[in-house]
Amino acid sequence: MRVWVDLTNTAHPVVLRPLVERLEAAGHEVVITARPLSQTIELLEDWGHPYVQIGAYGGASRLGKARAAADRVSRMLRFGGRFDCALAHGSTDLPIACRLRRIPNTTMFDYEWATLQHSLNCRLANRVLVPDAIPPERLARYDARGSKLVRYPGLK
Repeated sequence: MRVWVDLTNTAHPVVLRPLVERLEAAGHEVVITARPLSQTIELLEDWGHPYVQIGAYGGASRLGKARAAADRVSRMLRFGGRFDCALAHGSTDLPIACRLRRIPNTTMFDYEWATLQHSLNCRLANRVLVPDAIPPERLARYDARGSKLVRYPGLK
């Protein structure tokens, strides 16, 4: 299986590294894309795993963020051939690109109050993976319910 993993924030290389390593140990090809923000790229460099940098930080303004996101999604639509599935933690770009490219994707998060982000990501994702510390009734408004919602033990 060819798996696309998108890392968009500093915690993501740390949080998703064990999963990437398990997938690769099981014989899957994992392709990582990353957005430069905080120390995301530096953590990937320290890890030594190959990655492709896509996009740029849009700054603090909403307009800058919107422009950067639109550019990044556009680049992701042209990226990397075929994938069997995709995974991201809080990426607002991957679910859009995957829906348009018809790639099944899972979105993960551990903070349920990012209303705009989750309203988009959960609707576009095939699976929503969250800690069981988040009550499912808080997620229904994002269209994260039924078999689409997968909960795991923990806080993060």
